[in-house]
Amino acid sequence: MTPYAITITRQFGSKGREIGKQLAERLHCHYYDRSAIEQEAAQKDESLAALVALKQVEGYYKMAYPLGIGSSLKQEKMFQAQSEVLLEHAAKENCVIVGRCADYALADNPDCFSVFVHANLDWRINRIAQKYNKNAKEATFLNILLGIYCKSGIQPWILAKNLSSECYIGIDVCRENNMSTAGLIQVVGKDGRVLKCKTISVNQNGEKIDTDLLKSIVSQAKELYKSTYNKDLKHIVFHRDGISREDLEKLKEITQSLEIDFEYIEVTKNINRRMAMLEKSQENYNSKDKENKKWITEIGMCFEKENEAYLITTNPSGAMGMARPLRIKKVYGHQSMQNIIEDVYKLSFMHIGSIMKSRLPITTHYADLSSIYSHRDFMPKKIDTNILHFI
Repeated sequence: MTPYAITITRQFGSKGREIGKQLAERLHCHYYDRSAIEQEAAQKDESLAALVALKQVEGYYKMAYPLGIGSSLKQEKMFQAQSEVLLEHAAKENCVIVGRCADYALADNPDCFSVFVHANLDWRINRIAQKYNKNAKEATFLNILLGIYCKSGIQPWILAKNLSSECYIGIDVCRENNMSTAGLIQVVGKDGRVLKCKTISVNQNGEKIDTDLLKSIVSQAKELYKSTYNKDLKHIVFHRDGISREDLEKLKEITQSLEIDFEYIEVTKNINRRMAMLEKSQENYNSKDKENKKWITEIGMCFEKENEAYLITTNPSGAMGMARPLRIKKVYGHQSMQNIIEDVYKLSFMHIGSIMKSRLPITTHYADLSSIYSHRDFMPKKIDTNILHFI
Protein backbone atom coordinates (compact mmCIF):
# COMPACT_ATOMS: atom_id res chain seq x y z
CA MET A 1 0.00 0.00 0.00
CA THR A 2 1.28 3.48 -0.89
CA PRO A 3 2.11 5.52 2.24
CA TYR A 4 0.14 8.67 2.93
CA ALA A 5 1.08 12.01 4.50
CA ILE A 6 -1.15 14.47 6.33
CA THR A 7 0.21 18.02 6.59
CA ILE A 8 -1.14 20.51 9.10
CA THR A 9 -0.72 24.27 8.90
CA ARG A 10 -2.35 26.38 11.57
CA GLN A 11 -2.99 29.76 13.15
CA PHE A 12 -1.02 30.62 16.26
CA GLY A 13 -2.98 29.43 19.30
CA SER A 14 -5.39 27.17 17.38
CA LYS A 15 -4.04 23.89 18.90
CA GLY A 16 -2.80 22.69 15.52
CA ARG A 17 0.20 20.94 17.09
CA GLU A 18 -1.95 19.12 19.67
CA ILE A 19 -4.41 18.06 16.98
CA GLY A 20 -1.54 16.72 14.89
CA LYS A 21 -0.16 14.65 17.78
CA GLN A 22 -3.57 13.18 18.63
CA LEU A 23 -4.23 12.39 14.97
CA ALA A 24 -0.92 10.54 14.64
CA GLU A 25 -1.69 8.53 17.80
CA ARG A 26 -5.14 7.50 16.54
CA LEU A 27 -3.81 6.56 13.11
CA HIS A 28 -0.78 4.78 14.64
CA CYS A 29 1.57 6.63 12.31
CA HIS A 30 4.68 8.79 12.68
CA TYR A 31 4.51 12.41 13.88
CA TYR A 32 6.96 15.15 12.83
CA ASP A 33 7.18 18.83 13.76
CA ARG A 34 9.83 21.56 13.74
CA SER A 35 12.10 19.96 16.33
CA ALA A 36 12.33 16.58 14.61
CA ILE A 37 12.66 17.92 11.06
CA GLU A 38 15.32 20.48 12.06
CA GLN A 39 17.46 17.84 13.74
CA GLU A 40 17.30 15.51 10.74
CA ALA A 41 18.10 18.34 8.33
CA ALA A 42 21.12 19.36 10.44
CA GLN A 43 22.37 15.76 10.39
CA LYS A 44 22.34 15.88 6.59
CA ASP A 45 24.59 18.95 6.59
CA GLU A 46 26.74 19.82 9.62
CA SER A 47 26.99 23.45 8.48
CA LEU A 48 23.30 23.84 9.34
CA ALA A 49 23.69 22.76 12.96
CA ALA A 50 24.37 26.32 14.16
CA LEU A 51 21.07 27.53 12.71
CA VAL A 52 19.02 25.28 14.96
CA ALA A 53 21.02 25.95 18.14
CA LEU A 54 18.74 28.73 19.36
CA LYS A 55 19.85 28.82 22.99
CA GLN A 56 19.66 32.58 22.99
CA VAL A 57 16.10 32.52 21.63
CA GLU A 58 13.64 30.71 23.81
CA GLY A 59 9.92 29.98 24.00
CA TYR A 60 7.58 32.11 21.93
CA TYR A 61 10.38 34.23 20.45
CA LYS A 62 11.84 31.21 18.67
CA MET A 63 8.99 31.62 16.19
CA ALA A 64 10.62 34.81 14.96
CA TYR A 65 13.34 32.59 13.43
CA PRO A 66 11.44 29.87 11.51
CA LEU A 67 14.59 28.71 9.71
CA GLY A 68 17.07 29.44 12.47
CA ILE A 69 19.53 32.28 12.90
CA GLY A 70 21.85 32.87 9.97
CA SER A 71 22.23 34.47 6.56
CA SER A 72 19.46 34.25 3.98
CA LEU A 73 21.64 31.86 1.93
CA LYS A 74 22.04 29.48 4.88
CA GLN A 75 18.34 29.67 5.60
CA GLU A 76 17.57 28.78 1.99
CA LYS A 77 19.91 25.81 2.40
CA MET A 78 18.05 24.82 5.58
CA PHE A 79 14.72 25.01 3.76
CA GLN A 80 16.00 22.74 0.99
CA ALA A 81 17.38 20.23 3.50
CA GLN A 82 14.12 20.16 5.44
CA SER A 83 12.16 19.69 2.21
CA GLU A 84 14.31 16.65 1.39
CA VAL A 85 13.60 15.18 4.83
CA LEU A 86 9.86 15.69 4.35
CA LEU A 87 9.92 14.03 0.91
CA GLU A 88 11.85 11.04 2.29
CA HIS A 89 9.39 10.43 5.14
CA ALA A 90 6.34 10.86 2.91
CA ALA A 91 7.75 8.34 0.42
CA LYS A 92 8.41 5.54 2.92
CA GLU A 93 5.88 5.80 5.79
CA ASN A 94 2.50 7.07 6.90
CA CYS A 95 3.00 10.32 8.78
CA VAL A 96 1.47 13.51 10.15
CA ILE A 97 3.59 16.64 9.69
CA VAL A 98 2.91 19.94 11.46
CA GLY A 99 4.26 23.15 9.93
CA ARG A 100 7.58 23.34 8.03
CA CYS A 101 5.73 24.35 4.80
CA ALA A 102 5.06 20.63 4.35
CA ASP A 103 1.95 21.30 2.26
CA TYR A 104 4.17 23.19 -0.20
CA ALA A 105 7.02 20.66 -0.15
CA LEU A 106 4.59 17.77 -0.79
CA ALA A 107 2.32 19.61 -3.22
CA ASP A 108 3.10 17.12 -6.01
CA ASN A 109 2.44 14.06 -3.84
CA PRO A 110 -1.00 12.63 -4.78
CA ASP A 111 -1.18 10.82 -1.43
CA CYS A 112 -0.75 13.97 0.63
CA PHE A 113 -3.77 15.45 2.42
CA SER A 114 -3.36 19.03 3.68
CA VAL A 115 -5.32 20.58 6.56
CA PHE A 116 -5.45 24.15 7.84
CA VAL A 117 -6.43 24.54 11.51
CA HIS A 118 -7.95 27.86 12.54
CA ALA A 119 -10.02 29.21 15.41
CA ASN A 120 -11.83 32.30 16.62
CA LEU A 121 -9.47 35.12 17.65
CA ASP A 122 -10.92 35.52 21.16
CA TRP A 123 -10.71 31.78 21.74
CA ARG A 124 -7.05 31.72 20.67
CA ILE A 125 -6.20 34.67 22.92
CA ASN A 126 -7.84 32.97 25.92
CA ARG A 127 -6.02 29.73 25.21
CA ILE A 128 -2.63 31.43 24.89
CA ALA A 129 -3.32 33.34 28.10
CA GLN A 130 -3.93 30.07 29.96
CA LYS A 131 -0.93 28.34 28.40
CA TYR A 132 1.76 30.99 28.77
CA ASN A 133 0.71 32.92 31.85
CA LYS A 134 1.59 29.99 34.09
CA ASN A 135 5.23 29.78 33.09
CA ALA A 136 6.19 33.14 31.60
CA LYS A 137 6.56 36.62 32.93
CA GLU A 138 3.58 38.91 32.53
CA ALA A 139 5.42 41.08 29.99
CA THR A 140 6.09 38.11 27.72
CA PHE A 141 2.46 37.04 27.95
CA LEU A 142 1.19 40.52 27.06
CA ASN A 143 3.62 40.77 24.14
CA ILE A 144 2.22 37.52 22.75
CA LEU A 145 -1.31 38.89 22.89
CA LEU A 146 -0.21 42.15 21.27
CA GLY A 147 1.47 40.16 18.49
CA ILE A 148 -1.80 38.33 17.78
CA TYR A 149 -3.77 41.58 17.68
CA CYS A 150 -1.26 43.30 15.37
CA LYS A 151 -1.09 40.37 12.94
CA SER A 152 -4.90 40.55 12.78
CA GLY A 153 -4.75 44.18 11.67
CA ILE A 154 -5.81 45.62 15.04
CA GLN A 155 -3.96 48.59 16.55
CA PRO A 156 -4.31 48.39 20.34
CA TRP A 157 -3.65 52.07 21.12
CA ILE A 158 -3.17 55.53 19.66
CA LEU A 159 -1.69 58.75 21.06
CA ALA A 160 -3.84 60.68 23.51
CA LYS A 161 -2.25 63.97 22.43
CA ASN A 162 -1.93 64.84 18.77
CA LEU A 163 1.36 65.23 16.91
CA SER A 164 2.30 68.50 15.23
CA SER A 165 1.80 67.27 11.64
CA GLU A 166 -0.85 65.29 9.79
CA CYS A 167 1.18 62.48 8.22
CA TYR A 168 4.54 60.82 8.89
CA ILE A 169 6.36 58.58 6.43
CA GLY A 170 9.32 56.49 7.56
CA ILE A 171 11.92 55.55 4.94
CA ASP A 172 14.72 53.01 5.10
CA VAL A 173 16.69 50.83 2.68
CA CYS A 174 18.17 47.48 3.65
CA ARG A 175 21.41 46.65 1.86
CA GLU A 176 22.78 43.09 2.04
CA ASN A 177 24.60 40.91 -0.48
CA ASN A 178 24.91 43.87 -2.91
CA MET A 179 21.14 44.23 -3.15
CA SER A 180 18.94 47.00 -1.74
CA THR A 181 15.28 46.74 -0.77
CA ALA A 182 13.10 49.68 0.23
CA GLY A 183 10.93 49.42 3.29
CA LEU A 184 8.37 52.11 4.01
CA ILE A 185 5.84 52.66 6.75
CA GLN A 186 3.27 55.40 6.62
CA VAL A 187 1.95 56.70 9.91
CA VAL A 188 -1.02 58.78 8.92
CA GLY A 189 -2.78 61.19 11.27
CA LYS A 190 -2.01 63.19 14.35
CA ASP A 191 -2.89 60.24 16.60
CA GLY A 192 0.07 58.16 15.37
CA ARG A 193 -1.91 55.21 14.03
CA VAL A 194 -0.32 53.04 11.33
CA LEU A 195 -2.42 53.06 8.19
CA LYS A 196 -0.10 51.39 5.73
CA CYS A 197 2.84 49.04 5.63
CA LYS A 198 4.35 48.98 2.18
CA THR A 199 7.48 47.12 1.12
CA ILE A 200 8.94 47.27 -2.33
CA SER A 201 11.05 44.21 -3.11
CA VAL A 202 12.99 45.62 -6.02
CA ASN A 203 16.58 46.73 -6.43
CA GLN A 204 17.16 50.34 -5.45
CA ASN A 205 19.99 52.60 -6.54
CA GLY A 206 22.29 52.02 -3.58
CA GLU A 207 20.49 53.36 -0.51
CA LYS A 208 18.51 55.95 -2.42
CA ILE A 209 14.73 55.63 -2.86
CA ASP A 210 13.59 55.96 -6.46
CA THR A 211 11.76 59.24 -7.24
CA ASP A 212 8.80 57.53 -8.94
CA LEU A 213 8.42 55.32 -5.88
CA LEU A 214 8.35 58.36 -3.59
CA LYS A 215 5.69 59.96 -5.79
CA SER A 216 3.56 56.84 -5.52
CA ILE A 217 3.95 56.76 -1.73
CA VAL A 218 2.99 60.44 -1.31
CA SER A 219 -0.04 60.03 -3.58
CA GLN A 220 -1.21 57.00 -1.60
CA ALA A 221 -0.69 58.82 1.68
CA LYS A 222 -2.90 61.65 0.44
CA GLU A 223 -5.67 59.23 -0.54
CA LEU A 224 -5.40 57.34 2.76
CA TYR A 225 -5.61 60.50 4.81
CA LYS A 226 -8.68 61.66 2.90
CA SER A 227 -10.49 58.33 3.22
CA THR A 228 -9.65 57.97 6.92
CA TYR A 229 -10.14 61.50 8.25
CA ASN A 230 -12.35 63.04 5.56
CA LYS A 231 -9.89 65.92 5.22
CA ASP A 232 -7.35 66.93 2.62
CA LEU A 233 -3.73 66.22 3.50
CA LYS A 234 -1.70 69.42 3.66
CA HIS A 235 1.51 68.47 5.46
CA ILE A 236 3.87 65.44 5.57
CA VAL A 237 6.96 64.77 7.67
CA PHE A 238 9.48 62.32 6.21
CA HIS A 239 11.63 60.46 8.75
CA ARG A 240 14.71 59.09 7.00
CA ASP A 241 16.62 56.32 8.78
CA GLY A 242 20.24 57.40 8.52
CA ILE A 243 21.68 59.83 6.00
CA SER A 244 19.44 61.43 3.38
CA ARG A 245 20.20 60.39 -0.19
CA GLU A 246 16.94 61.26 -1.90
CA ASP A 247 16.63 64.07 -4.45
CA LEU A 248 14.91 66.80 -2.42
CA GLU A 249 14.36 69.02 -5.47
CA LYS A 250 12.37 66.20 -7.11
CA LEU A 251 10.50 65.65 -3.85
CA LYS A 252 9.60 69.35 -3.79
CA GLU A 253 8.15 69.03 -7.30
CA ILE A 254 6.12 65.98 -6.24
CA THR A 255 4.66 67.58 -3.12
CA GLN A 256 3.98 70.91 -4.83
CA SER A 257 2.03 69.16 -7.60
CA LEU A 258 -0.13 67.57 -4.88
CA GLU A 259 -0.40 70.85 -2.91
CA ILE A 260 1.38 69.40 0.14
CA ASP A 261 4.07 70.96 2.32
CA PHE A 262 6.73 68.70 3.81
CA GLU A 263 9.59 68.37 6.28
CA TYR A 264 12.55 66.06 5.71
CA ILE A 265 14.17 64.79 8.89
CA GLU A 266 17.13 62.45 9.37
CA VAL A 267 16.85 60.12 12.36
CA THR A 268 20.19 58.35 12.90
CA LYS A 269 20.49 55.54 15.45
CA ASN A 270 24.10 54.39 15.05
CA ILE A 271 26.20 57.29 16.25
CA ASN A 272 29.44 57.25 18.22
CA ARG A 273 28.15 59.46 21.01
CA ARG A 274 27.07 59.13 24.64
CA MET A 275 25.14 61.76 26.53
CA ALA A 276 24.81 62.68 30.20
CA MET A 277 24.30 65.75 32.37
CA LEU A 278 26.21 66.75 35.48
CA GLU A 279 24.01 66.34 38.55
CA LYS A 280 22.93 69.75 39.86
CA SER A 281 24.40 70.04 43.33
CA GLN A 282 26.95 72.43 44.80
CA GLU A 283 28.98 69.52 46.10
CA ASN A 284 29.13 67.96 42.64
CA TYR A 285 30.12 71.23 40.94
CA ASN A 286 32.87 71.96 43.49
CA SER A 287 34.30 68.46 43.52
CA LYS A 288 37.77 68.17 42.01
CA ASP A 289 37.48 64.38 41.81
CA LYS A 290 36.58 63.96 38.11
CA GLU A 291 36.16 60.20 38.35
CA ASN A 292 33.57 60.40 41.13
CA LYS A 293 31.47 63.26 39.81
CA LYS A 294 27.80 62.32 39.54
CA TRP A 295 26.26 62.29 36.07
CA ILE A 296 22.61 61.87 35.07
CA THR A 297 21.55 60.10 31.90
CA GLU A 298 17.81 59.47 31.55
CA ILE A 299 14.98 59.22 29.07
CA GLY A 300 13.83 62.52 27.57
CA MET A 301 17.16 64.35 27.84
CA CYS A 302 17.93 66.41 24.76
CA PHE A 303 20.69 68.64 23.45
CA GLU A 304 19.67 70.96 20.61
CA LYS A 305 21.72 73.30 18.44
CA GLU A 306 20.30 75.02 15.36
CA ASN A 307 18.85 72.30 13.06
CA GLU A 308 20.33 69.34 14.89
CA ALA A 309 19.55 67.60 18.18
CA TYR A 310 20.57 64.58 20.25
CA LEU A 311 17.70 62.87 22.09
CA ILE A 312 17.70 60.05 24.66
CA THR A 313 14.62 57.87 24.17
CA THR A 314 15.40 55.02 26.57
CA ASN A 315 16.62 54.60 30.13
CA PRO A 316 20.00 52.84 30.04
CA SER A 317 20.76 50.03 32.43
CA GLY A 318 23.25 50.59 35.22
CA ALA A 319 25.76 48.33 33.49
CA MET A 320 25.54 50.34 30.25
CA GLY A 321 26.37 53.69 31.83
CA MET A 322 25.67 56.73 29.66
CA ALA A 323 22.84 56.47 27.14
CA ARG A 324 23.33 56.47 23.38
CA PRO A 325 21.10 59.18 21.90
CA LEU A 326 19.39 59.48 18.54
CA ARG A 327 20.67 62.14 16.19
CA ILE A 328 17.84 64.24 14.72
CA LYS A 329 18.62 66.62 11.88
CA LYS A 330 16.25 68.87 9.96
CA VAL A 331 17.35 68.66 6.34
CA TYR A 332 14.42 70.61 4.91
CA GLY A 333 11.29 72.26 6.26
CA HIS A 334 9.85 75.03 8.37
CA GLN A 335 8.77 73.29 11.58
CA SER A 336 10.48 74.26 14.82
CA MET A 337 13.07 71.84 16.17
CA GLN A 338 11.04 71.61 19.37
CA ASN A 339 8.04 70.19 17.48
CA ILE A 340 10.28 67.84 15.49
CA ILE A 341 11.96 66.51 18.64
CA GLU A 342 8.67 66.09 20.50
CA ASP A 343 7.14 64.15 17.59
CA VAL A 344 10.11 61.77 17.38
CA TYR A 345 9.92 61.23 21.14
CA LYS A 346 6.16 60.56 21.14
CA LEU A 347 6.42 58.14 18.22
CA SER A 348 9.04 56.13 20.12
CA PHE A 349 6.22 55.17 22.53
CA MET A 350 3.99 53.87 19.72
CA HIS A 351 5.50 50.40 19.14
CA ILE A 352 2.25 48.40 19.14
CA GLY A 353 3.82 44.94 19.12
CA SER A 354 5.23 45.17 22.63
CA ILE A 355 4.50 46.78 25.99
CA MET A 356 8.14 47.91 25.96
CA LYS A 357 8.83 51.17 24.14
CA SER A 358 11.29 51.22 21.27
CA ARG A 359 14.40 53.39 21.05
CA LEU A 360 13.39 54.60 17.58
CA PRO A 361 10.17 56.32 16.48
CA ILE A 362 7.91 53.76 14.82
CA THR A 363 8.34 55.54 11.49
CA THR A 364 11.98 54.52 11.11
CA HIS A 365 11.76 51.49 13.45
CA TYR A 366 9.09 49.80 11.34
CA ALA A 367 10.66 50.91 8.05
CA ASP A 368 13.91 49.32 9.20
CA LEU A 369 12.19 46.06 10.22
CA SER A 370 10.07 45.81 7.08
CA SER A 371 13.02 46.41 4.74
CA ILE A 372 15.17 43.79 6.52
CA TYR A 373 12.38 41.18 6.77
CA SER A 374 11.36 41.68 3.15
CA HIS A 375 14.96 41.49 1.97
CA ARG A 376 15.45 38.17 3.80
CA ASP A 377 12.12 36.76 2.55
CA PHE A 378 10.67 36.60 6.07
CA MET A 379 7.46 38.32 4.98
CA PRO A 380 5.24 38.34 1.86
CA LYS A 381 6.35 40.30 -1.17
CA LYS A 382 4.60 43.48 -2.28
CA ILE A 383 2.88 44.16 1.02
CA ASP A 384 0.33 46.96 0.78
CA THR A 385 -1.72 46.81 3.95
CA ASN A 386 -1.98 48.06 7.54
CA ILE A 387 -1.05 44.64 9.00
CA LEU A 388 2.44 44.59 10.51
CA HIS A 389 3.79 41.20 9.39
CA PHE A 390 7.12 41.70 11.15
CA ILE A 391 5.63 42.17 14.67
